[in-house]
Amino acid sequence: MECRKAEQLMQPFVDGTLDISKMREFVEHVEICQNCYEDLEIHVLVQEGFARLESGSAFDLKREMQERLHTSNTFILRREKLLSVIYIIELAAGMTVGILLAALVAKVWI
Repeated sequence: MECRKAEQLMQPFVDGTLDISKMREFVEHVEICQNCYEDLEIHVLVQEGFARLESGSAFDLKREMQERLHTSNTFILRREKLLSVIYIIELAAGMTVGILLAALVAKVWI
């Protein structure tokens, strides 16, 4: 992903509105691009910092960034595992139907 595209996705990431494929690309890029990571810190600081300032609670930007990226990576991995399981179930169901149809056809011909 290019930095220009990552910049466009920063606010949707902070808002939690990115779809899974864009989130994966965005997180991978931000984890290796120091400039984009720093820009993301600013977005998080603005959103979370002001919210916490109003509520009077403490705010640790480094911890917040680590938690957001970790949470996103965990979500991505769980979603990919779920999609893999669904694919396997669909494949098994399709094979079962194929076997049953083959058995029915074989009985009809006997």
